[in-house]
Amino acid sequence: MATDNSFSPFNPASGDWEAYASRFTFLLEAKGVTDEEDAKKRAIFFSVCGEETFEIGRALLAPEDVATVPYKTIMEQLKGHFSPQPSVVARRNAFYAKQQAPGETITGFVTSLRQAARFCNFSELENMLRDRLVGGLKDEKLQRRLYAKKNLTFQVALEEALAMEAAERSTQEARPSQPSQPRVHHEDLTDDSGSDREEVHRVQQRTQAAHIPQLPQREGGNCASCGESHERRTCRFRNAECRQCRKLGHIARVCRARPTRCQASDDESKSPRSRGPTHQGNSTELTDFQKIALLRVIINARHTAVMGLLPTAALTMLILRAYY
Repeated sequence: MATDNSFSPFNPASGDWEAYASRFTFLLEAKGVTDEEDAKKRAIFFSVCGEETFEIGRALLAPEDVATVPYKTIMEQLKGHFSPQPSVVARRNAFYAKQQAPGETITGFVTSLRQAARFCNFSELENMLRDRLVGGLKDEKLQRRLYAKKNLTFQVALEEALAMEAAERSTQEARPSQPSQPRVHHEDLTDDSGSDREEVHRVQQRTQAAHIPQLPQREGGNCASCGESHERRTCRFRNAECRQCRKLGHIARVCRARPTRCQASDDESKSPRSRGPTHQGNSTELTDFQKIALLRVIINARHTAVMGLLPTAALTMLILRAYY
């Protein structure tokens, strides 16, 4: 008798014996083999099961000859070898631990639950499926809604879960896709190797600082009245009058107020910190505050020149000459 090439041999290493035996039963039915034709069923089975399965069957049935053993006995021996009765406790624990996996559909989750419940011997299978379906849902909102329902059945829970899944899928399909963010094209300010870009970055950081010029940091200085490195309560200038803002409590070199033109001239003539003689009609020694203000002007001028708005190189040189 020719073998049925459409029916593959059984793989003892990875095959599911229960599924293979069920498929073979359908093969016999398709061929019109009746239950009374025991020898014919045995012959067909050993013709399609494969050499490895045949040898295992011979070993299990020894010392009897496989040609004389009833078909039912052959299938029972092979079932006990390939698919031993699993532990009910272990199978139930595996069922209780089932969770809907990310990306798994409701129907896929229910199918896996039914497969896991095959050997659990539940007396009320529908109730157990209901409990695990609700308890294993990944949608917490749907899960809370089902928990709140009274007299919930497995069928109702399944219908609501399927409806929610379909609604979520429709919402995702109807939602327009987010447009991609436009790409910003950056032009190089110069043809140099990047030094000008770095200079622009430094100037921008400086010009975005506070509008009031910061006082020069003195090493160890923390006195707000004079800037020296001692506590203010012991400073002899604590109650002094500022020549710049005319307020009490500090001296001009730490004053935060902007100087007026006349005040700056007065401070220049009286300042003990002058580094050289004053010349009529020429530049004079500047206070610390004025030096900072001029540096601010230089920085802003360089920033404007780098950005290409106006040429300020000559203006910068004049300011530097006035400073020095």
